[in-house]
Amino acid sequence: MKNLCYQFKKTGICQCAQGYVFLHSDYTFPHVLILHHIYPNPDYFYLLLGEPESQISNNLKTSLFDAFYYDLFLECSQFGLIQNIIVSRNVNASIAGTAWIFYDSPDCAITAQKAMNNRFHAGRKILATLWDSHKLTTILCDPPN
Repeated sequence: MKNLCYQFKKTGICQCAQGYVFLHSDYTFPHVLILHHIYPNPDYFYLLLGEPESQISNNLKTSLFDAFYYDLFLECSQFGLIQNIIVSRNVNASIAGTAWIFYDSPDCAITAQKAMNNRFHAGRKILATLWDSHKLTTILCDPPN
C-alpha cells in the first residue's frame, strides 16, 4: 500500500506530479482553490534566464504584484466569499507563482475550480485544483532552529 505524499498534504502541491510513488488524496469538502503558477514573478523569470537578480526596481515589482493580487481577488470573488489569498513569490520551481484562495464554503471552491481550470491568464493555461485545509499555517514553512 502506498503512503500519502507529505508535501501534497502540507501544501496541496507535489513537485513530482507524474509517476510519484505516494498517493495524492481527493477531498470531499475542499475549501481551498489552488491556481498553479499563475503569478508571473519577475524574479523567477530572471532566475530562469540565468541572471543573478532582476533589473526591475522593488517599487515596480510591488506595483505589479499589487495589480495582480487585486485582479485575482476580483476574479475569484465572483464565486463566493474569500477568507484569504496567499500568492507565492518563492522562486522554487514547484510552487513559483502559485496562489491559494481560501473560500468560505466548499461549494464556492468547487465552482471556482470548474470555472477557472483550463482558462488562460497572461497567455498561460491555468491549472486549478482543490485542497482541503482550513489553516493558513499548514502551508507556511517552519523557521529553521
